[in-house]
Amino acid sequence: MPKVKLKNSLFLELDQDMKVDVDFDLLQSMFFRKEADIKAEEEMKQQAKKKQESKTKLTFSVLDAKRLSDVAIAKASLGMNSEDLIEAINSLDSVALEQEHIEKLIAMAPTPEECTLLAAAKEKYDLMEK
Repeated sequence: MPKVKLKNSLFLELDQDMKVDVDFDLLQSMFFRKEADIKAEEEMKQQAKKKQESKTKLTFSVLDAKRLSDVAIAKASLGMNSEDLIEAINSLDSVALEQEHIEKLIAMAPTPEECTLLAAAKEKYDLMEK
């Protein structure tokens, strides 16, 4: 092995009589990324990006920012996820829905104007899905 490659390496410190055989092809195959691996990795990243982009949902709101914030805070204070909340409402579960919860739900209920805006937005959304 040329001395230039050994410069600043631990191999210079070894006894000169001690012969060290290093299979550089084996080292390279173990520690260097092959061009095919790099291309495959890039392709996987591109596919993941496309998949993420296709999952991106169109979002819009018919509520103003303050109303939306108030509803989000009230929902969070209920201490239930959406699925449990829907189940408790549909089953009229008086254990899960205490009076305080019901009062918060009434305050969160959409106004007639918001219901109209929601219905119009749903129609637009359904048309966009087609």
